[in-house]
Amino acid sequence: MGADGTGKSIGIGREWIMAQIFGHRGASAYAPENTMAAYRLAQELGAHGVEIDVQCAKDGEVVVLHDAFLDRVSNGRGYVWEYTVKELKALDFGIHFPDRYAGEQIPTLDEVLDFIAHSPMALNIEIKSSPYRYDETLVKKIHDKVTRYGKSVSEKIILSSFDHRCLREYRLLDPQMPLGLLYSANLYLPGDYAAAVGAQAIHPHYQMIDAQGVQNCKERGIQINTWTVDDPADIKRMLALGCDRIITNRPDVGLSCL
Repeated sequence: MGADGTGKSIGIGREWIMAQIFGHRGASAYAPENTMAAYRLAQELGAHGVEIDVQCAKDGEVVVLHDAFLDRVSNGRGYVWEYTVKELKALDFGIHFPDRYAGEQIPTLDEVLDFIAHSPMALNIEIKSSPYRYDETLVKKIHDKVTRYGKSVSEKIILSSFDHRCLREYRLLDPQMPLGLLYSANLYLPGDYAAAVGAQAIHPHYQMIDAQGVQNCKERGIQINTWTVDDPADIKRMLALGCDRIITNRPDVGLSCL
């Protein structure tokens, strides 16, 4: 029997995994994305892990937010890097769930790492590399923060990015950290490419992976962690293909498909 009671073998961090469900920006179908409320809810629902997005604020602190702009997810306006952490903390990130999560704040990476240190869940950190601005200090700051929490936390983490150069940069700082290549294209022989980059996983959009790609990854020992899969039929199809992690806005739905 697996650790989740399903009969499937699961693990975290550097161990090989099967059929894990990760909350995309937390349980973001039910709580404000990339907030502590969404991560806590994902844990309550039984998710094996959460996926987050990180970038730098004006004062250089690493904050958790997907967009380069604040407009979609908060009552703020403009770029994230135009605000200090104190200014960001004054904004309301619960605008889409006003009845329950009004006033929800943006978290820092430190806050999330502290949460994960006391949580059974694993963590997927996506390094944001915006076409508008890229902070060249971001990768080292992430590494320093993760390192400060020690092996018990670092072994629960996988790093991903659409900017594969960021991942190569992190590899120079930590030869052991699992890396996942994010992409949303039909990549030919994705396992071969991941192996060439030195990554342990691919993170394709769920419409961009097929049986041939999965087989190529399995032959190379590469994990397949696919996003963002919310429909039960799609989740079951990804599981049938042999995907290792399903990243979803609805972790309860994902878990019901295991």
